[in-house]
Parts: sequence; C-alpha cells; structure tokens
Amino acid sequence: MFSIISDLPLIITNIKSSSTASVVTYSIVAGNTYDAFVIRNFTGEIRVNNELDYENITSYSLDVRAFDGIYEDYAKVIINIENLNDNPPVFLANYTKTIEEEKLYEGCIVKVEAYDPDIKDRNAPQNIVYSLVKHEQKEFLQIDNDGCLRLTKPLDRDQPLGFTRWQILIMAADHGGRLGSDSLRSTTEVILELTDINDNAPFLTNTQPVIWYENEPPGQVVILTAKDYDSTENGPPFTFALNESASFDIRSKFHIQGNILSTLVSFDREQRKEYRIPVAITDSGTPRLTGVSILHVVIGDKNDNPMAPGHSDIFVYNYKPETYFNEILYSWRYYVSIELLYMYSCYCSFTFLCLFNTIEENCIGWDFVSLSLSNLLFCV
Repeated sequence: MFSIISDLPLIITNIKSSSTASVVTYSIVAGNTYDAFVIRNFTGEIRVNNELDYENITSYSLDVRAFDGIYEDYAKVIINIENLNDNPPVFLANYTKTIEEEKLYEGCIVKVEAYDPDIKDRNAPQNIVYSLVKHEQKEFLQIDNDGCLRLTKPLDRDQPLGFTRWQILIMAADHGGRLGSDSLRSTTEVILELTDINDNAPFLTNTQPVIWYENEPPGQVVILTAKDYDSTENGPPFTFALNESASFDIRSKFHIQGNILSTLVSFDREQRKEYRIPVAITDSGTPRLTGVSILHVVIGDKNDNPMAPGHSDIFVYNYKPETYFNEILYSWRYYVSIELLYMYSCYCSFTFLCLFNTIEENCIGWDFVSLSLSNLLFCV
C-alpha cells in the first residue's frame, strides 16, 4: 500500500519477480481507472501517467501481472491519494437582500455559506473563515465565522453619501485563513437594496441672486425650483410658501402663489438694495417634510437719480512719497464718467485714475510752509 499526494507526477514503486532465470514482463491488468498509472514492462516501475485528483478518486487498487513466457503471477497494489489544498472555497450562491434605510436590524441580515471542495464530506467542519473585503464597510457591517452578516450602523440610501444599492464583498478563506499557510481564498457579492424613507427635506435650486429692477410694476420675479434627495415617491411635487420667519416688510412686498414668487410693490434701490426671503418648501412624502431655503433677491439699479455736488478733505503728511491717497466722494454711488477740470497747486502734480476714481499724488516731498493747500475740481 502506498500513499501519494495528488497532482504530483512521480515514481510509485517497483514490482520485482523472484525469478532470475528468464525475462519477466509486467503489466497492469485491472484497476487502472482513467489510465492514471503506467508500468514499465521490464523493470516493473509504476509511474503516475495522468493528473491525479483527490476530489475525484481517493484510492486505486491495481492488479499487476508478471509473466515469463510460461508462467504468470499476480500482485495487488493499493495506492491512496492524499489531499492537496488546490481548490478555493465555493460559495453556495450570490446574495441579494432588501432592507430599509436608516434602520438597525437585530441578528443576521444575510447568512452566507461556503464549502471547501478539498473536503469530501460536506457535513464535516469546513474550517472556513469569512471577512469583509472593503475596509471602509467595516464601519457599518461585521461578519463572523458562521457567515452571519450584521449591521453595526444603519445604512443611508440618499445622496450625497448614500447609495440605493450597497455592494458588499465577502471573502472566504480555507484552512482557517492562517497567514503563511497554503490557505486559498474566494469572494462573493452581497447586494443590499435599500428602500427609501422620507428623511430629507427639499431645498431651493434656483440660481442666485435673483435680479429684480427698481421702479418695475408688481409682477413675476422667478419660478421657484427645488430638489429632494429622497426617491420620487417622497419628493415632488413641492409646495412653496413664505416661511413664518419672514418679516412684515418682506410679506408686504413679496407673495408666493404655486411655484411663482411675485412682487406686490415697486422698489427703490436707493431705499433698500437686497432682500433675503425665507421660502418654505414641503415635499409630497409620508410623512411630509418641510425645508427652509433663503432666496437672495437683489434690486437692480436704473439711472433715475441726478448727481449732486460733493467734496472731500484730504490730509497728507509732508515728505510723503508718491502714493494713492483718496477716492472721490459723490452722492451717486455707481459707475460714472469723471474728468479732472481744474488743479490749483504750485508745487505738486496730481494724476486722476478714472478706473478706480482714485487720485495719485506725485509730490517729491511736501513743504508745509510753502504749500499747505491744493484745490482739485472735477466734473462728474
């Protein structure tokens, strides 16, 4: 009887006859399934002929014949195949489970199972350990060596951080998963489908700020648009309204009907330039959720006010180097054309930079005794 490791081609043994007076030839006459072995006719040396697989055949019983031309004799050779760990674990199935988002379940949400093909008895201990492949998923999930997959934190379905389908990769390792051993590994996929709950309030998606020009009669300012991270069943259509936190001033000037924001009065930018309107948006989910977004409305300018005289007094230290030292002040606050008409100065020159409404002083040291006042006249 001989024992050999599967999948290794080698010499098994030599069969010898006691007769030395004649030439003896040897042959395998029975038990050589799939021609697994071959015997050399004149030496009796038995070799592996084809690949041996423990998972198919674990033992061979060979009948060997010795013949000298007149007489013959028979011997039985028993060859046992030892197992080699050459097959990774096999999972019984891929797994899909539907669960509710933001809910923590007790016990196993999924139980995975794998077996080791190198172990012929499925009822015997398979010595398989399971683990999560993706490190970041260990924050939410854990799996034990029985294949029980548990939630440690609820899963989120919705944007920006959630997923409608969570793909969980589970690894199975045989031989107890020992590092440095000949442990083999395989993976399977667990798909968790998340059903939606209405846990996200809607919010405005309008481009801001919205411009509404002064002196316009009351009218439509903008069509309000919104978004909800929940599914369509818990999202639109949305209901819009001025939030209860809106001031009396805003309520007296703005109105929302359906999804349209309108004005109730004409506006004067010189009185107030902008409004921040709190808009309440309610979804159609169960239960309904309401979010509040701020809509920024800017009152656009029209050239409806004449210019008025203005002046600016500037104090400059003597011996101050060339510098910018002031901006022209005038009563109208927007972009205008300005021209330097008159300059009274005996010792200094000034440059007017129209782009910035700024005066540049080019004196090389002031002499306070000689010159204490310069007059500049501008037309705006």
